[in-house]
Parts: sequence; C-alpha cells; structure tokens
Amino acid sequence: MTAAARLAVDEVAGLPVARIDGEVDLSNAASLGASLDEAAGDRGLVVDLSSVGFMDSAGLHMLFRLAAALAAHGCGLRVVVPRAAPLLAVLRISDPTGYIPVDETVDAAVAALTGA
Repeated sequence: MTAAARLAVDEVAGLPVARIDGEVDLSNAASLGASLDEAAGDRGLVVDLSSVGFMDSAGLHMLFRLAAALAAHGCGLRVVVPRAAPLLAVLRISDPTGYIPVDETVDAAVAALTGA
C-alpha cells in the first residue's frame, strides 16, 4: 500500500469496520483489497470511505471484487459514504443497480449487517 491511503480496522458490535483514509487508486487498490479480504468477518465487512478524497476505477473494481467474494461466502459488504461526499455520485453512477449497498454512517451499515 502506498502512502496515498491508510487502513485501520476496528470492531463495532462484533463486526469488522475498515476505515480508509486518503486516495484509492491503481497504486494501492490491490494491496488494500487484500487487506480488506483479511479483515472480513463471518458476517461480512463494513468499509468506511468517509475520509477517501479520490477513488479511481481500480478502487471501484476492488469494491466490486470484494462484494462478490464476500457474497460467495454468504457474507455481506456495506460501504459508508456520507451524503455530501463527491464519491457518492461516483458510486451511484458506477453501480446503478446497488450491488454494493451504501450507508451514510457506520452505525447504519453495522445495523444492516447485524439485523440490529
């Protein structure tokens, strides 16, 4: 992973929450994806992109691949992007069917995956 992004994984209500800070692009998407694979739990993973200022197509591909891998194991992926973030428009254009569910807050994402 390059210095363009930092990844921290915490646990909220027994569910892993991966927070990415910085930019996600071709230079770091593969290593971030591998780290996210490792971070995923039995019920899935929340990826908080609230602090991501830029994501290119490699980052989007990473999210789609992660969602598919988790779904294949019966797990879910929720992505957190605040309503005012420019990244939200990119996700909506790139994923018009909503394959990757997006929530505005970590609490909403965790509740969706835990059924709480």
